[in-house]
Amino acid sequence: MTMCLLDAKCQVEQAQAVLSVWMEADISDDKTMEMIGALMTLLRGVANTMGEADQELSLMGMKLMNKDIRHA
Repeated sequence: MTMCLLDAKCQVEQAQAVLSVWMEADISDDKTMEMIGALMTLLRGVANTMGEADQELSLMGMKLMNKDIRHA
């Protein structure tokens, strides 16, 4: 299954939200809390980077289209 970059960004943001809510739940298992924290750390900044990459790809696409139009 493939998805566009913005859809993937949204899923990362949703995963972060779920982990955040889960972290606030009353969980007495320290190992689970550590694993949730580790996942949140791994995901930190990923959604922003994906958004920036999507913007950069869009700009590149527009530049290529303009270049093709000029040479047509």
